[in-house]
Amino acid sequence: KENGKAVPFEVTVDDQFASGHTGTGDKGELWPLIIEKAYAEVKGSYGGLDGGFPNDAMFMLTGESYHRVEHGQTSAADFAKYGGGEVPMEVDTCSSSQAFRDEYGLVGGHAYSVKEIYTDADGKQWVVLSNPWGSHDPKPIPLDEAAAQLNLYVKD
Repeated sequence: KENGKAVPFEVTVDDQFASGHTGTGDKGELWPLIIEKAYAEVKGSYGGLDGGFPNDAMFMLTGESYHRVEHGQTSAADFAKYGGGEVPMEVDTCSSSQAFRDEYGLVGGHAYSVKEIYTDADGKQWVVLSNPWGSHDPKPIPLDEAAAQLNLYVKD
């Protein structure tokens, strides 16, 4: 990234995957591992992938800038508007309570992709998250609780 713009770079990816951070795609595809390996090469090692923020990863994947909206700074309606499915959206659990994480099966200090926001038959809105580790997806979360507990990353 130079002056806020994506700069192309070349990486070499071989068939040696040593991560443990991600798994294969839904149908056993290798593309998640290949992208992760390229990102690890940019970061200097797989260890360089530990920590960080979702907006950095989203920039690496899309070339677009994302900003963080702190939990409680957006309403459920705003959260739903951002999650219209047109652009990738991420959340993190860095500021969420232990009770909230335990109730929905979330890892503390971890990022998730927003997979879907839906309304059930009773009119209640829910958010479905996907764990980038490829396993241990949390339970669906009521949208109002997600907006109150999760930090949101949206495209600038």
